[in-house]
Amino acid sequence: MIAICSSSFADDHLPRVLILNSSAYIQKYSQVEEEFNLSLSGHTIVEELNIGSKWISEEKIEEKIYDSTPELILCIGSKAYLLAKKFTKNTPLLFILGIHRNRFALTDKTYVIESELSPVSQLTMFRFFFPGLIKVGVLYSKYNQQWFSRAQSSAKEVGIELAGIYIGETASFREGLEALLPKIDALWLISDPIVLTSREQVKAIFRESHVLQKPVFAYDRIFGSFGATLIISADVVTMAKQASQMAFNILANKSTLQKKQIPAGSHIAIHLDKIKQYQLLLNPRALSSVNEYIHNSK
Repeated sequence: MIAICSSSFADDHLPRVLILNSSAYIQKYSQVEEEFNLSLSGHTIVEELNIGSKWISEEKIEEKIYDSTPELILCIGSKAYLLAKKFTKNTPLLFILGIHRNRFALTDKTYVIESELSPVSQLTMFRFFFPGLIKVGVLYSKYNQQWFSRAQSSAKEVGIELAGIYIGETASFREGLEALLPKIDALWLISDPIVLTSREQVKAIFRESHVLQKPVFAYDRIFGSFGATLIISADVVTMAKQASQMAFNILANKSTLQKKQIPAGSHIAIHLDKIKQYQLLLNPRALSSVNEYIHNSK
């Protein structure tokens, strides 16, 4: 749980914060915006702009940023961050819920809450839920090479062997998938813009995994509809509170603030039918950690 400790600002100067939302029509984006706004209410002057509407031009967004004179911009989603980065120079940017965030270079004024939990946290939960798990596989590209090296070290700490296949921009995704699946006990789906380049590619991953009776562990609840067995995602409400606390610290010019943070809370979903179908050894004690049960997946 995160305790929100607002900084004390002078009565005659409430800091101005602008929220740029890539699409208020996406539930978790709107939920983060609502929770963040609620936490800052009374302590700052908050303005909001949904840039997901086709009626909002880049010129209007630039004008809004200029007119608002914000001391901090909360960027919800990748589109919001790229536009805020384009139209500002010295304004601090707080970037959350970025899709394939590793694609983007971060400025000196950028603060980030990563979209996924740390590798060691996820691997520990994999082993906790499925104690018979030995070998987990990952498809990754140049955007996650460093991540994969760290994850391999973390896997050894919890008694898991992490196998990976590197997918290049011209390499065959299908060949990599077909080479990896027979060698592993489960496939770990990570946020990678080359591996997950299209809906059809995502469907292929789940289809081929199902044929070989290999469970897929994923990082976002959207993959429940594709047939994920286990999903460990960041808890959106906790992330919003975490972002609020970071915002207070940024506005208070706290130099010790860590610029990149992992999500402080998790949301765990499992598919019991898939567990039974794939004959996985499930630790019954792990069920007390489950937030959601997935049903009727394809």
